[in-house]
Amino acid sequence: MSGGASYGELTKRLHEMHQTGGLADLGELCGPFVLEATAEFDVAPGRILFVGQETNGWYTVEDFLDPQKGLAEALLWYREFGLAENHPASRSPFWTFHRKIAQGIGIDWRALLWSNLVRFDGTRIQNGRGSLIDHPSEAGLLALQRGVLAAEIDSLRINTVIFLTGPNYDHIIRNEFSDAEFSVFGQWPVRQLSQVRCLARPSVRMIRTYHPAYLRRKRLFDPVADEIIRFCL
Repeated sequence: MSGGASYGELTKRLHEMHQTGGLADLGELCGPFVLEATAEFDVAPGRILFVGQETNGWYTVEDFLDPQKGLAEALLWYREFGLAENHPASRSPFWTFHRKIAQGIGIDWRALLWSNLVRFDGTRIQNGRGSLIDHPSEAGLLALQRGVLAAEIDSLRINTVIFLTGPNYDHIIRNEFSDAEFSVFGQWPVRQLSQVRCLARPSVRMIRTYHPAYLRRKRLFDPVADEIIRFCL
């Protein structure tokens, strides 16, 4: 991967942090999240990345650090999850939105590649939750993962990024892309829908909205999906 931190670099950082004890809860986290391009993505006319917040339970750091498992098995997890094809989550707002966007753009839904902004989740920590925002380990984890999403975008030659992360994750987008600017998109409030511009990647079009679960609660699911489809076409 070019222009950022490869999975190999992420693995190296993770082992170093584990050896130095730099993060107290490290062994109890799920992650790091890594992706593998699908066959449908490889032949799709548009190269679009669908970016969520973080997982809610996934491959564990403990397994990732195991030399008998590691990165290869983490990639296998992604591959076998299959974009939720045979998973109960396929009916969730997130994956329903994913399918709706793919259909509207006119591509196989397997070609709409999934990534996550945050590479770790805290579901295994006692009294933990998925999101690590405002967790004592947040700053350390963001430093650990910095550059990984940028490397995915560069190596996969992504031309459009859809962030389903909401405004409370904007600081993490800026952590990844220091030159990120959030601007008004049409008549939408910036918190609801915003175009993201990165000077270092002028050819990559980015848009950010709320998580689809929030969009559904606020009856914004369909109108926001329609806007994003038009943005991608």
